[in-house]
Amino acid sequence: MSLSPEQSPQLADINGPGKEKQTPGFEIAKTEQLNQFVAEADKIAKALEGDEPVLLEQVSKLKEALEKMVESDPRIEAKRLFGEENYMGPDEIEAYFTVQDENGNVENLFEYTPEERQKINQMLREKLNDPQIRDLIRRTSKEELRERFQLFLFPDKFKDGTLVTMKSLWERFQPEMERRGLGKLFFGEIGTDKCWFYNDSNKEDFFTADSNQLSWKLLSKGNIEGSNNKNYVEETRFLREYLRQNNLATADELSECSDAKLTELTQLMARNWKKAAERLSELRINQKYRINPLEVIFIHTAKKSVLTNASARTAKYAKCSSGGGLVGVGFGGSGAQGAFVVRWGPVNADSDLGVSLSR
Repeated sequence: MSLSPEQSPQLADINGPGKEKQTPGFEIAKTEQLNQFVAEADKIAKALEGDEPVLLEQVSKLKEALEKMVESDPRIEAKRLFGEENYMGPDEIEAYFTVQDENGNVENLFEYTPEERQKINQMLREKLNDPQIRDLIRRTSKEELRERFQLFLFPDKFKDGTLVTMKSLWERFQPEMERRGLGKLFFGEIGTDKCWFYNDSNKEDFFTADSNQLSWKLLSKGNIEGSNNKNYVEETRFLREYLRQNNLATADELSECSDAKLTELTQLMARNWKKAAERLSELRINQKYRINPLEVIFIHTAKKSVLTNASARTAKYAKCSSGGGLVGVGFGGSGAQGAFVVRWGPVNADSDLGVSLSR
């Protein structure tokens, strides 16, 4: 047994003796202190999950300790479940996204006030308490959870209030990537005719304007197994069944994507693939549960790419481009050449192209 009954009361009181309890959600501010409590919480969880007999009184104390720690700071549970490599929160974002000028001065691109951190912690608590997410975690071993999923915070704006878009991220962090020897953010030459989505004659909204709300997202690591080498209709059917089997979507969202609707869109795809692509991109399960281009690029920028050796077709339709098509993003592990942003017709299928979950 990792912990004795005598240890558990001490662990339960995470504020320590003589300390006034602070507002829930912002007791543990420092990453190094947080990591200590993550380790302690993991010991408690292993004791509760172990094969050795445990006295009923001890179980009660251990559960109380774990619940108190998680209630105080949900990052403890998030890091314990997903591990350092599969987790990115406000501390990690602030620490990684810094830029250095020619004089060696370092500036943070993102900074969070105590009030903002408290809000972010509350959002994380709500994410982990989402019944569908809790059910998935309950049914999945920790090893499998870390193998299949990642949990990331996506910021909505930089420190100065500018919205985070693919374009603003490229403008602010590309020079720093080059300074660090990390290569390019995007494949191709942005702003020239060699870049189809941002040049003199075509500026796609998904690059220039699309931003995310401040949010925590559960992401599949790479494309969902079995989703590759399908056309967009087949991908959508696969995603529907994956969401149904894992209880991750609502009944209305699933019913909107019925077999009859997909058959209708398959027939339309044969007559007018552009119209079919637009209608497929508007289905709620594609809009809500496929990873979007900005999410892929933000993760790639942070060198935690979920699509290092594959590409995911998103629900973004290239409206401005004469070629049309659905936007695919990936191969973020391709080193110096940068991540690929490609247009795909809905009928196309490829062994490296599939569905990446964002929930």
